[in-house]
Amino acid sequence: MSRDAAQILVQPGFLIWAPTDLSAASPHSGTELGYTEDGIRLQHNQETRPIRTEETGVATQEIIYLGEDWRLTVVFLQWDNEIIPKLFPNSTAGGTSGDQLIQYPASTAYPGYKMSGQAAILAYSPTDLTNNKAVVFRKAIPLAAQEISFGSSQDSVLACSFQALPDESIGSGDGRYATRTVAIGDRRDISLT
Repeated sequence: MSRDAAQILVQPGFLIWAPTDLSAASPHSGTELGYTEDGIRLQHNQETRPIRTEETGVATQEIIYLGEDWRLTVVFLQWDNEIIPKLFPNSTAGGTSGDQLIQYPASTAYPGYKMSGQAAILAYSPTDLTNNKAVVFRKAIPLAAQEISFGSSQDSVLACSFQALPDESIGSGDGRYATRTVAIGDRRDISLT
């Protein structure tokens, strides 16, 4: 098999919250979330369990697939009134400036609050549709900033992640697997329904 250097990809694109039509021009009737530091990163964890031989309990006889967990991490170089309310459920518009104000504790998110109420579709949409891959989390929960930096010697950044949850409204046709979570591939092949 010959190697093709053209398959080494640099994938500029946009991170889009709540797109409704991937065939439409970016932001696909959603909201672009802003500039990032070095794009996005996907973290994938596949859970399996070994089945051991009965005689010794040591040798693996089979591997059972249990499921997958997906997370997208990103560092935003800007954080504005579009990003803040999606990442911080306890934010409101400031009374004087109108800018988002993050306050804790607050009445929106509290211990025991189900974060799925904050969920929406999240898409990474490449600018080069022909050669690059799109990523869609069908039900993404924003997990607030893991790091917020302020200072005069560095950019102010907002590092955060999005957790993918199964979307129960989308069936796969197989009763055992009645939900879909993540799609990665050519944007033209990905359906939001």
